[in-house]
Amino acid sequence: IAEPLLAGAGRLGPIFWEGLLEAVAPEVFSRRVSEIMAPVSVCADSSQDLLEVIFLLHKHRVSFMPVVRRAEVVGVIHIDDILKVLVELASRQTL
Repeated sequence: IAEPLLAGAGRLGPIFWEGLLEAVAPEVFSRRVSEIMAPVSVCADSSQDLLEVIFLLHKHRVSFMPVVRRAEVVGVIHIDDILKVLVELASRQTL
């Protein structure tokens, strides 16, 4: 299935722009987000310590979580965001 889509991608542009993806998988596009989303199992408060958030990510075996302030989602924290900050701090220490 992937070969015809990829073969035409260079000529037609991104496959979803041309409607080819919709033609191949109509049952996917008729679904609601709620049918395929993962439920939120944990969220972080924007005032929480980063160490606590790392613990929650590990405990709940997730790589990201919503960040809330006064019950409103204000962002998302991902393990990559944390690692990026750690690497930046470590590189400053070695200079």
